[in-house]
Amino acid sequence: MLPFALLIIIPFYIRYGIDGIGSLTKNVVNLILFLVLMVAEMVIHEGIHGLTWGLLSPDGFSTIEFGFIKEHMTPYCYCGSPLTKGQYLVGSIMPTIILGFVQGLVAIMTGNVILFFLSVVLMFGGGGDFLISYLLIRYKKKRKTMIMMDHPTEVGFISFEKD
Repeated sequence: MLPFALLIIIPFYIRYGIDGIGSLTKNVVNLILFLVLMVAEMVIHEGIHGLTWGLLSPDGFSTIEFGFIKEHMTPYCYCGSPLTKGQYLVGSIMPTIILGFVQGLVAIMTGNVILFFLSVVLMFGGGGDFLISYLLIRYKKKRKTMIMMDHPTEVGFISFEKD
């Protein structure tokens, strides 16, 4: 995800310099606010998965589930409906687009260092989603029709193909 993060880091650095980037740690309130918002955005990230898949799913929101994995201290979203490759792909990358790229562009325009760091952290946090998306894009179907589903117990997807 570093090449994607650099699309936010370099313009922010050019516009605001090292002082702009370093201002997060100069203010304890900013640092605490950043940490609180980071946790909140981890939850929002999963909500964006659920919202996107729910809107694209033939079953709507009825098969969208949210949970928390205690061992890894992370929230998750699961879509139990079959989706097309495009639907699955859009739902996978949407949180990183919104919380990474869009939030990063707002940070560049406003100079908000908290939004800047949140966007960079959330881009790296979306690395797993982008890896799954990369594997999905590279996946060559062998039959006419292919549907995707979230794997029910592991990270990733299952694909079903039929003629």
